[in-house]
Amino acid sequence: MSKHLARDDSVWNRLIYGSSRIPVEEVQETTFNEKEEQEPKKRSMNYRIFAIYAWVAVTAVFALYETQKLVSPLKFGPGLVTGRRNVGIGSTAGVFSVQEAPKEIIEVSYPFVPSKRYGESLHTELLANKTFSSWGDPSFVEYTPPEIEFNRVVLTLHTNVTGVQYDRLAHLYVGGAEIWRTSTIEPGGSLVFSIFSKDVSKYLALFKEKNGILFQLDNVVNDNINGEPHVELYADFYNDHSTHGAEFGPVEVDASSNDERYQYFDIRKPADKVYPLIEQKDPKTPPIVTLSGEQHLELKLPQVSRNTTRLQLDVFSSGNGDEEFWYTNVLDKFKSIFAPSELLGHGPLRIVNVYFDGEKIASQTQQPFIFTGGISPSLWSPVVAINAFDLPSINVDVSGLLPLLWEDGEHTISFDISNGLDEANDEHSGVGDGWITGVNLLTYENKDVVKGSGEIIHIGNRTRANSIAFGRKIFLSQIVNGILEGELTSELTLTLANGEEVSTIASSFNKGEISNVQSYLNSGANQKVVHTGHNAKSFLLVNKFDEEDRIHSTNVSLSYPLVLSSNEKSSSNGTDLNISIVYSVATTLDIDDKRVMGSAVGQNGTSIFHQRSDGNYGDANLTTNYKIQVSGPTKDFTYKRRVDAEHGKIVFDHEDFEDGTEDWSQINELISQIASINGTANGPLPELPTNW
Repeated sequence: MSKHLARDDSVWNRLIYGSSRIPVEEVQETTFNEKEEQEPKKRSMNYRIFAIYAWVAVTAVFALYETQKLVSPLKFGPGLVTGRRNVGIGSTAGVFSVQEAPKEIIEVSYPFVPSKRYGESLHTELLANKTFSSWGDPSFVEYTPPEIEFNRVVLTLHTNVTGVQYDRLAHLYVGGAEIWRTSTIEPGGSLVFSIFSKDVSKYLALFKEKNGILFQLDNVVNDNINGEPHVELYADFYNDHSTHGAEFGPVEVDASSNDERYQYFDIRKPADKVYPLIEQKDPKTPPIVTLSGEQHLELKLPQVSRNTTRLQLDVFSSGNGDEEFWYTNVLDKFKSIFAPSELLGHGPLRIVNVYFDGEKIASQTQQPFIFTGGISPSLWSPVVAINAFDLPSINVDVSGLLPLLWEDGEHTISFDISNGLDEANDEHSGVGDGWITGVNLLTYENKDVVKGSGEIIHIGNRTRANSIAFGRKIFLSQIVNGILEGELTSELTLTLANGEEVSTIASSFNKGEISNVQSYLNSGANQKVVHTGHNAKSFLLVNKFDEEDRIHSTNVSLSYPLVLSSNEKSSSNGTDLNISIVYSVATTLDIDDKRVMGSAVGQNGTSIFHQRSDGNYGDANLTTNYKIQVSGPTKDFTYKRRVDAEHGKIVFDHEDFEDGTEDWSQINELISQIASINGTANGPLPELPTNW
């Protein structure tokens, strides 16, 4: 029997387990700081899983053949669906003589990329142009900076694929540093394409010098799974003459401080240096590290220049394979409750912990990412799940480490993926295999600073976690909660070029919190999951000699509620699987106690999947709402968009833009309602707010 729950005969096992984002035929060699390296287990595909793969492929072909007269999969050259302007690279274009027009797959997200203030692109360069048909064959180019003055870089990824294929995880590395993690679309037997842009200006330093650029998209192609994604990656270079910067991604906010002392610590600019902390032994080989169990990833920190005033970590980490749907996992003692079927264990909490010289300084929970083959593939065409095209990194301020990194580079930082319960209860369950992780250190310098000095005065952390669960052979009810916190405080004194000193105390605080409620009835045929994750991050800078004299504060809050329901019913000619999902991400940014950005994106969908002896097929409806309100340096605005998709097509797409919005009450209430989504053991499933 499969090890994937009593979901052997349920929708989650049929639709999501086994469809890994990366192929499992080969394993990358990874070194950990353990006495003996444990080789990853190669899991053989049992006949049930093989059957799942087969019917997914057959389903797509049969369903599309009946409705669209599907032709045989075709291979297309670069530029066919993208419509990209000619940039000096030759490409062949085909025609759709017998096939319907290609279908665009979109993500509803922040639309103003690149920012209008960047002006026109000064130079466009093709960084990747490849069809990915195998495992371990990334695209690699030697990059040379264009001979122009530029200070902003925006990347645009064009992807097209046809045939039948799973979604795949993709990574972009520049100079060995991962700067973009994305995923591909599932074609479902027809030609589909996507276009997505990402502002990578905070990594400007990597584009200012010669570097290797590596685009990794591991794929497996065989007789049944034949889709070969074609990727074109373009970089546009801009020279932004505005004096305003952005402290939160590409969104230009009013991040100015009322205190002139903050100018020496300002991060409203690209990082001055970017250090990829995972060593890349070969520029043509991705620096991949996959964490599992209780493994720690230990990395050496560099010595930084004496005029460095801020440090930030970017941690890319996402669950794959057995850990892709970690938020549906159960406590180890219930893995066999529906025997002979097996559930996945290690519990439903996942926290990224950061340690400095062995002491924990930060904890953040991960967003539950859903790829285009996740839960129910028909849900995510033509609108993908939140952040499927841009899996954000976890950003952690570690400026408090400066006193030691100013002096030498003999210190280490380490990371683990915790299930929360182990730390709280001194257990050793660990996590499953599949946490693909990359780490960068970003440093920010100030030209008016000659040197810095100081000391770490406090490192603190706290862990609280508990679980309540009961079940028998036909049902299971489980509630798991966890809160993990980390704090780092240091004295930082900057000596300026004019001889003056700025003496401060810098504190960073991070909290990751998860509440997870699950229930299973009818031996797993009916399943419900209510998962709510929260992250809180703050950075506080005060006068060393008067702690009531605040120089600057930044507070970021993120919420990730996810509600899933699956019901299986037998009919005279097969099985019907009904799925519903509520998925949302809400974010706030406060500078010096003033809200300067609030955003919310929510998805509400239903799907039905029919399993029949003569062919399987499915259908879905999905509504996506997006709203963001910004207090900018020159103007305030609110942007809203709603997209409704039914039966694989967009039937409604409306957006609003309003200048000068100063009333924050509505979006604050919306975000508060999203953040308060929670589950109870027997209560009704929560829903998204209706007032967007």
